[in-house]
Amino acid sequence: QSFMPHIFPQSPTNHFEFFGRNIPAAAVGGDMFDFIQLDEHHVAFVIGDVAGKGIPAALFMARLVSDLRHYSHIENSALDTIRTLNQILLQRRYRGMFVTLQYMILNTNSGELTIVNAGHLPPVWRHGDNGRVNLFHPEGGIPLGVLPQAPFAETCIQLQPDDAMVFFTDGVIEARNANGEMYSMERLVRFLNSAPSNAEQLAKELIRDVLKFSLDEPQKDDITVVTLKWRG
Repeated sequence: QSFMPHIFPQSPTNHFEFFGRNIPAAAVGGDMFDFIQLDEHHVAFVIGDVAGKGIPAALFMARLVSDLRHYSHIENSALDTIRTLNQILLQRRYRGMFVTLQYMILNTNSGELTIVNAGHLPPVWRHGDNGRVNLFHPEGGIPLGVLPQAPFAETCIQLQPDDAMVFFTDGVIEARNANGEMYSMERLVRFLNSAPSNAEQLAKELIRDVLKFSLDEPQKDDITVVTLKWRG
C-alpha cells in the first residue's frame, strides 16, 4: 500500500480531478496504480494488475512502480516508456510473471489524453455533453513481460468538459455474489449512468457498490479504481 499514492495531482485552475483507491483481497496483492507529474502541463498515470497473488506479485509490482517512475521522466513518449518497461520485465522474468497495464498521459492544458494499453481492461468513458456511457477500446497490446517485440500502440483522445473516465482492474467486474453472479461490465456501465460526477465520489461509490453486491462472499481479487474528471 505504501507504493500507491494517497495524495493525487491537483489542478490550480480546476481543469481536472483525479482519484484512486485500492482494496486488496489479502494482506498483499498485485494491483497497482500511480500518478507521475512529468512537467508543468503533463501528468502520467497508470493502473495495472500483476499475474499472481501474495508476496511475489507484490514485490513484482513494487519494482515495476519504481521502474515506471524512473523511465517516465527519461523516455520521450508514453509508447517508448511502455516498450522500455516491457524489455526490462523480459530481462528479469521470474516464473512466468507478467502484468496487464494501462499507461496514460494527460495534457492538463488541453485535455488531450494519450493511452497505451498492454492487455488491460478497457476504461469506461462517461461523456459530459449527453451523459452517454461506453467502453473505450484503445488500440490493444499484450501484457508486459510476454514478448520481446510486442505490438504496443498509442491512442489519443480529446476530453470534453465534464467528461469522466474510470479505469479499473478485473477485481471490479469479477466480484461475485452468493449466487455466483459476477458484478460484470454491464453492471458497471449501468452504475455509471447515474453515478456521481466528482472523481473522488465516483470511485468511492463504485467500490461501495461492488462490495455491497458481493457482501456475502469473500473478496477473491484485488479491487482497484482510478477516476479522471475533466472540467475543461
